[in-house]
Amino acid sequence: MSEEYGVMTHSYQEIDALPEALAEEATARAAADTAQVAKIADIMNSGAKNLLRITQINLTRTINGVTATYDPVAGTVELNGTYDGGSGTIFELYTGAASDQAKIPAGTYHMSGCPAGGSNNSYRVSLNGITAVDSGDGVDFTISEPKALAARILISGTPPVFNHMVFKMMVCEKSDYDASHAFAPYCPTAYEMYAASKQPLVGKKISFYGDSITTFTGWLPSGNKPFYTGSNCGVNNVYQTWWMQTVQGTGAELCVDQAWSAST
Repeated sequence: MSEEYGVMTHSYQEIDALPEALAEEATARAAADTAQVAKIADIMNSGAKNLLRITQINLTRTINGVTATYDPVAGTVELNGTYDGGSGTIFELYTGAASDQAKIPAGTYHMSGCPAGGSNNSYRVSLNGITAVDSGDGVDFTISEPKALAARILISGTPPVFNHMVFKMMVCEKSDYDASHAFAPYCPTAYEMYAASKQPLVGKKISFYGDSITTFTGWLPSGNKPFYTGSNCGVNNVYQTWWMQTVQGTGAELCVDQAWSAST
């Protein structure tokens, strides 16, 4: 009768060290994965992540005792002052005009940037046309069709005295936010840079003299009466007006909109 025997080719010391070696390899792979994710996040944060952009010429607005100042380099909005009552939009950033090219596609997104401690009885950031409000914790939202959205800083109730309060308003795809929660200022896409090169009045300024249809709240000289308020006649934001579409379509900068409701 013959018997077969297995041959041990490793010492017991090598076998005992195997779990430790596997653990070290797993740690090294995890570190490599973390580094790779960090590189991807850096690339994403330096590109066209934040869809909100400044489209108005006046970078400072004072409403109801509160002054909002936009920093075009940092992409942030700073509030200062004491709220004196009333209601209204303090400042707003847009995902683009109402043209097909500027609408963001259907999908799931994340909005963030309101400082902690906000509420419906204080300060908050709200998106027009959909139910999405950020009071400091951010909010996910889904749109079922392409839309141009406006993120608005709203103040009401009994907010605190604003002393250099900074809003880092951002709307981005939820997958981008899940990969990196870091705020990134708006950066134009390649298409937007190409489209800008085709606009004939880039670097030029344009003014308007008109009546009701050339108005919009917050865009007129002090004392001028607006017709469009953002909540009437289906005109929800300034980028649905003919004159602002002219400004954007030609690439010009708005100098003055000298319009008055019921002036004709």
